[in-house]
Amino acid sequence: MKKILFSILSVMGLGLASPAQQSLSLAEALSLALENNYDVKTASVNLSIARNNNSAGEAGYLPILSVSSGYTENISNSRQQYYDGRLREATDARSNSLTAGASLQWTLFDGLGMWLTDKKLDLLEKTEELILRDKMEATLATVTTTYLEAVQQTKRIETLRNTLRYDHQLLNLSRKRWAIGMGSELDYLKVVADLNADSAALLRQEASLRASLIVLNTLLAIDPETTPVLTDTLTTPATPPLTFEELSAPLESNTQIVQATVRAEVARYESRITRSVQYPRLQFAAGYSYTKSTSATGLVESNRSFGPSAGISLSYTLFDGFKSRHKIANADLTTQNANLQAEQTRLAIRATLQTLFSRYEAGLRLVSLQQSNLLVVKKNLDVAFSAYKSGQMAGIDLRQYQIQLLDATDNLLQSQYDLKVTETELLRLSGRILP
Repeated sequence: MKKILFSILSVMGLGLASPAQQSLSLAEALSLALENNYDVKTASVNLSIARNNNSAGEAGYLPILSVSSGYTENISNSRQQYYDGRLREATDARSNSLTAGASLQWTLFDGLGMWLTDKKLDLLEKTEELILRDKMEATLATVTTTYLEAVQQTKRIETLRNTLRYDHQLLNLSRKRWAIGMGSELDYLKVVADLNADSAALLRQEASLRASLIVLNTLLAIDPETTPVLTDTLTTPATPPLTFEELSAPLESNTQIVQATVRAEVARYESRITRSVQYPRLQFAAGYSYTKSTSATGLVESNRSFGPSAGISLSYTLFDGFKSRHKIANADLTTQNANLQAEQTRLAIRATLQTLFSRYEAGLRLVSLQQSNLLVVKKNLDVAFSAYKSGQMAGIDLRQYQIQLLDATDNLLQSQYDLKVTETELLRLSGRILP
């Protein structure tokens, strides 16, 4: 029996102490997430790529300037027989050629394709900005719910430890009652069994907390072995409570809705770019060339030429096998799809907002009810414990009141957690989770 008691006391003293232990508030966790989270970093890199691509050169405004040069050396043997009987022979005759030049190609007009591409690149950069914001919002929401889940589990551990202390009092009391003949060995062993069950529940809960902390550390991109001490609690809902009007008013700033709208704009510009092939194309070309050649045979011993050149060309495609027509038709259909998807996204977000707000209102009432119920259950247990000490109640009946307290506490913690999760998601949907 002493081994049983020692085991129980050891479980009651179990903690989550670690050499890497440090305090961590929710605000600090959110700040670390925005700084370290890999999804956020990846989206930030993609935004930098989009900004690099959004340039005058990518749009086609700037000319293309290139230079080239070459040198050729030939060694040949030749035998030339003329009609007048002359014969000319050369052995190991050398000839060479040196060329150098620069050229410039500049599109002056392409059916407004350059201007439309420039606008499209602006929108693609904006899309990456929205994707980054969406990743940040999603990360903040996930970190918040994971943090609060760990807080909830910490509270459950505190409740189970309090239960074990209470069980220990019952163990001492039942042993004394057995010793003086007021109780039985069966009652005593029943308390021991309850202690073991509560100890096992505590061990399972601590394992669950450790798993949640590892998930939290992964989101924050810190060492999984770190065991942070969470300093925040399952706080009360926002004061004053959120209203549907304040949540739905800025709904058009929802990141997902704005993304869908921008994607539709990109599709419209792509459609207009496709149509630009229906216009003529005006190009300017200029260059400078230098050529020098020498030859040991032939009529000319050396030749050298150099100078600039310039010109303008106008081209227009009269028929391309209906390829342009098909591309334009497909681009219009893509734009139509993008507009439909934007409308669908807007409707889905509004429906989700209404569903979550109904759950939020019910959650507020449920938390209040669970808080009142917990006070009643605590009072019932105090009365039952007094009756047990005076011999007016059996141990098995007292255990039921104890289980009611555990259930009531767990129900309150779960209701508070669910309410905070719903509140967080409402703030994310309304675009208010990130300043």
